Amino acid sequence: EDIEILPGKSTMVICSEDIQMLKFLMGLLNSRLPIFYIKNKYSSSSYCGGITFTKDMINNFPLKITDEYKKKIINLVNKILSIKEKDPQNDTSEIETQIDEIVYDLYDLSEEERNIIKKSK
Repeated sequence: EDIEILPGKSTMVICSEDIQMLKFLMGLLNSRLPIFYIKNKYSSSSYCGGITFTKDMINNFPLKITDEYKKKIINLVNKILSIKEKDPQNDTSEIETQIDEIVYDLYDLSEEERNIIKKSK
């Protein structure tokens, strides 16, 4: 995949011609697992419990992609985008939780591992 990550002022921008891949990455990288992983792996770089994400943190995240899970995540991201297009204030937390569960399945997490992530802030 030809993907490029550019650091922004307060955000990161992932560039690709492949819109479906961008939707997959949007769902995956905004789910609880990568956030938990990065906060724990790079806890020494945290400031008051927060993390200033860097390009390398994202690039070094162990990306796992299968067609089956990619489709599932893209379908849910499309639902969120459709709901938010109507009203950006609409609550999509239920769909976001579904994405979290799919990501846990994708990475073969045990129930114990899932619970550790769910309990983390």
